[in-house]
Amino acid sequence: MKKNQLWSMLLLLMLSIANCKGQKENLDLNNKENMKEYLTKNISPYLKTYSETPNYQLQVNKQGCRVVIEGYAEDYRFVENGGESMLLPYNYLIPFSGPQQIKIKVYPKEGETYLTKYAHVNIKLGYGSDKKTKLADYQNIGSFTLPEGLETHKLPYYEGIITFDAKVPFDYSKDLNTAKDLTKIKDIRSLVENKYKEIQKLAIDNDFNGFLKEN
Repeated sequence: MKKNQLWSMLLLLMLSIANCKGQKENLDLNNKENMKEYLTKNISPYLKTYSETPNYQLQVNKQGCRVVIEGYAEDYRFVENGGESMLLPYNYLIPFSGPQQIKIKVYPKEGETYLTKYAHVNIKLGYGSDKKTKLADYQNIGSFTLPEGLETHKLPYYEGIITFDAKVPFDYSKDLNTAKDLTKIKDIRSLVENKYKEIQKLAIDNDFNGFLKEN
């Protein structure tokens, strides 16, 4: 599941809970101030702010191929056959300060066996010392360009790496080191789908207490 899909689902869950909660407390959550009060009371305790806000982002440009960008524990996929250009926020793929590695995997377009002369990839890693830093002031701290002439080698795949030192005010390494590998759980797909159906039924039945418990 792509990250934007995950965030959409989480947002829907939050709005559904807010709606149920509002009905139970007779709050009009269509009112901006009421919604602000609700979110401040129920969501803010789970958020953490930092005095330093460094920002990392990738400018990705590709055409004539498919690209997968792998970070510490997640990946982002540019797998459309056509050209794509995107400024990709990268902070969420950085777990802690220190040496980092971005792995870039380049594949042929669907239906093609090898990378062709039309395959082009250019990726630049930018750094801003603060989230308010203007884009024009970002530093280029790493880059990757797909070499030319690869079509003569008939390559079904090409891999490159960008390395850099990150300086961030957070450290998620302990959480990741103790995380469970869900791929080792038998029938994980059916378990997840069945749980979705359970939560859907709670929402349809307006079972606020059950829905809130799941959240």
